[in-house]
Amino acid sequence: VVTVVAGFGQSIDINTTEQPRAKFPFTLQANLIDSHDNPRPGNDVVWTVDGTYIGQGEPAWTPPSLGLYKVVARYDQLEKQVIMEAIAGEPYEFVFPENLILRSGEGLQLYPDLIDSYGQKMNNTLAGNKVWDVENGTITPVGYYYASAPGIWNLSVRAGAIWGNSTIQVVPADASIVEVQTTPHADVYVSGEVYRLGAIRTDSQGYSSAVPIPIGNWSVNNGILSQVDNEVHWTPGQAGEYSLHVVDSDVPASINVEVMHGSADVTRLVPSQSSVSAGVQMALVHEAMDSFGNVWQIEANITQTDGVFASVDIFESYVSVMPKQIETLGFSANYFDPSTGVLHQSQWTDEILPGRLAFIELPESGTEVAADSYLEFNPLFMDAYENIIPHVAVNWTIAGQDRTLEIRMADGKWYPTETGEHEIRANADGVFAAVRINVVPGTGTSLMTDGDEGLIIEAGVPSDLFVELVDVHGNTAPAESVELRSGDFVLFDASSSGRGFWQLTGITSGTYDLELAQGDAKHTLPLTIVPGQAVRVITGMANETRSQGEVTLITVHAEDSQGNRVEVNPERTSLSCTSGKATHVKSDTWEVELEQAGSDRSCTVTWNGLISQQFFDVESVLLSGALGSTNTAVSIIIGLLLMIFIVLVVLIRRGNQKGDEDDWDEEEFYEVSEDVEEQL
Repeated sequence: VVTVVAGFGQSIDINTTEQPRAKFPFTLQANLIDSHDNPRPGNDVVWTVDGTYIGQGEPAWTPPSLGLYKVVARYDQLEKQVIMEAIAGEPYEFVFPENLILRSGEGLQLYPDLIDSYGQKMNNTLAGNKVWDVENGTITPVGYYYASAPGIWNLSVRAGAIWGNSTIQVVPADASIVEVQTTPHADVYVSGEVYRLGAIRTDSQGYSSAVPIPIGNWSVNNGILSQVDNEVHWTPGQAGEYSLHVVDSDVPASINVEVMHGSADVTRLVPSQSSVSAGVQMALVHEAMDSFGNVWQIEANITQTDGVFASVDIFESYVSVMPKQIETLGFSANYFDPSTGVLHQSQWTDEILPGRLAFIELPESGTEVAADSYLEFNPLFMDAYENIIPHVAVNWTIAGQDRTLEIRMADGKWYPTETGEHEIRANADGVFAAVRINVVPGTGTSLMTDGDEGLIIEAGVPSDLFVELVDVHGNTAPAESVELRSGDFVLFDASSSGRGFWQLTGITSGTYDLELAQGDAKHTLPLTIVPGQAVRVITGMANETRSQGEVTLITVHAEDSQGNRVEVNPERTSLSCTSGKATHVKSDTWEVELEQAGSDRSCTVTWNGLISQQFFDVESVLLSGALGSTNTAVSIIIGLLLMIFIVLVVLIRRGNQKGDEDDWDEEEFYEVSEDVEEQL
């Protein structure tokens, strides 16, 4: 985003949309117009009204009274003049003349003043139609009062929301009248001068004369009263508008007076600003002060005594200065007071300070800092004229987060905790500076892998393991110098997949603890090596000798390229034998019936595309194995012979029993011959 601002001012445009009101603060405003009629605020414009310095920028000027004023705005070599009329403020109240006194039976046309909140008069018809009210006597709608009974009566007038209240004193017809008199009389009284006060009394016959009035009957709201013999002297003090009051025989009288400053007691050069900064226009005003502290701007012979870089314009009563470089600036002024014959001299000297912040310089972009270290910013502050500003309170923003308090408490140091590129923004007095700092991981304290939850690899198949180095803040970086601390059950080499990748090749299947290390950082993770892809099928038979008619067991399993056992799936395994039928028993075991004898018997196993043959011999037996193996046949024949022998013995015994029925001998019956006993 590009922001286009107004260029250097070519003319001054004074804001005259509003009209100043006397004794009300009025803000003087002007814009500097560049060559393309683009305005910008005239913050450094110097203002004078009727030749009196007012201020610079947008000063508040209070017109002292109603009337026309010549307003002048100056900036560098530019000047603009306008005539402004100061008017009264909004109607505030009606004010009656003080000490209204009237004799009984007489009439008085009342003319209350319509004033604003500062007491400035305006046409009293501006408030609208007036409604009158008086406590005693009569009053016409136009404000003509007819006195009746003596006394002090309340008097009021109203026009809309505007009110005015006062009292009117009705005295007997033979009462006296008092007037205040000053000697010497002046339209404007000078502060510090002495004036004699007197009272003129007039009786009911119209005779008038001055009478001595005690000092206690006089009151003033400005200056000093003193008694000198029978005279009362008044010495005015502060400049302004005031009133003098006197009471003679209960009859009050007063006059309004205006006081101006007296003769200069001392002169001085007063800057418009408490400090002088480069690039900020200021005015140095020559002022005089009397013995009562009244201050006014006065012409003098002003000369420059120090400084060479600033732009200076010297006028009759003030100096306009535009400082640029840091230096000592000085002026002197000479004023001769013709009223006193005194030559007043004044001097002013001050050091030019750096101007408003315009530039902030930060460390170079791309600067690297470790996450367990710190970066000291040491920002350099300069104004528009490249003057170095010693210290500026900076607001710091890092990666969009306010880190001002943290950096200030660390004396301008930043202790990063997260790696990556960080945008550092410094903001002070509306000036921004930004820089990108690259934070790299600090010294590793531990290792972390993408298989910390448990790594399962296949024997003989290379697998990548991503290993990261972790610093004290948990920042990670690819680990590039990892060593294997565990046994020879796995091969460990750098991988071509990139930084931090390491290649694991399983050798012996099983569950192990894989120990890795880089420097002082160590890490152990569970590793499971499962058998790889089967490359051959292995068979084995239980008996070393096999006979026709028996059954034997054959086991089937596979091996991978590293020699690790791989279990076969019985449902997908085909087993056929030339010796007889094969039946699956459990897991890796089959039962084979040895029906065919021979020395070239075999079993063929087919599983997962692999084929294996087991060759074995089967010995022939009696009856081709109809009775089973040879041992089985012999056992059956011996059993049959024993059964025949027992039957013959029983038959013989029964035959002998029938021949000797009369000579029964139990012992002889059970006696067995020696031959039979041997046979048995």
